[in-house]
Amino acid sequence: MRFLQWLSLALIVLFMGCNVSVNKSVDVPDGSKTHHGYTSVNGSIRIGSDCDIRGTCRSVNGSIEVGSRSTVRKVQSVNGGIRVMEWAKIREAVEAVNGGVEMEQGTEAVDVKTVNGPVSLDSAAVTGGIATYNGNITLDNNSVVKGDIRIKKRKHGQHHADQNREETLVIEIMNRSSVEGDIVVYDSEQKVDVILSGGGKVKGKIEKANVVQR
Repeated sequence: MRFLQWLSLALIVLFMGCNVSVNKSVDVPDGSKTHHGYTSVNGSIRIGSDCDIRGTCRSVNGSIEVGSRSTVRKVQSVNGGIRVMEWAKIREAVEAVNGGVEMEQGTEAVDVKTVNGPVSLDSAAVTGGIATYNGNITLDNNSVVKGDIRIKKRKHGQHHADQNREETLVIEIMNRSSVEGDIVVYDSEQKVDVILSGGGKVKGKIEKANVVQR
């Protein structure tokens, strides 16, 4: 799985001893500007407000928070959630394994990818698409996804238990939010509801999902 490739790279960086924190959190001061990123193992990463981080921020067993009006190249986490605060921008992707992604008012990212974690956009924009293996997706308050939403197919053994296969994954698009591309479900074992309310809409096609209008 592609998510695990960067984890291996993060461990290589750890042994090289470059911009890595182990068993403690990283706190980047407001207004910081740097060409490198940050990696944390068993600790969280907090990027302050008005920062310009031109490298990738990676966390293993810790959360990541990107402060207001900051810009980060890419954000990746394993076993920790990611929060992108108002008017912040991620130049490339936001990726989380076993953690959710929250994007607040005015935030922007190219792509959002999760495994076992929800995605929440509130007045936010994804200029590419959203992909998840197992996580609910919420678009609220004029949020927009300009590409597709894709529910990826889990490989054999990734379904933790039979009851998980019966749980319905929910994609809720509400309050004038929109998906400009398609919603496609690649996992035939996963039940998906697409809930449209308050002027929420999908401009493309919806495949292999149940549509609910409210």
